[in-house]
Amino acid sequence: MNERTYTTPLGKIHYWVHLISPDVITLVFLPGLTADHRLFDKQIVYFEGKYNVIVWDAPGHAASWPFAFAFDLMDKAGSCVRYNKAWHEDTGIPLEWLKDAGHNSNTDQPEIVNRLIEQLAQRAKCLEA
Repeated sequence: MNERTYTTPLGKIHYWVHLISPDVITLVFLPGLTADHRLFDKQIVYFEGKYNVIVWDAPGHAASWPFAFAFDLMDKAGSCVRYNKAWHEDTGIPLEWLKDAGHNSNTDQPEIVNRLIEQLAQRAKCLEA
């Protein structure tokens, strides 16, 4: 995993990536409040080398500290949206963002999330077609 940073006006967001190819599935791990990228260490070990992998330390957490708390929870993960879009532009790896989905996109947009999970599982050969 290679550590990178995304600079915002409020501070730097640290994230780690392992890229294989723009044609490979990309898994994005986003630990919740009070956790950092280490939460997914075992998952990263399993998926690294099979898929593109990205994991971050959310603003104000672990390596992404210090970070000015001049945002609110109604931001709908604005920093995450901005850095993922910038990462997509830098790498060319496809990214699908769920419009109007917040922290729990599985409850905000369940039909879309279920479809994407099914597509991912089929591409990863986890399900029979």
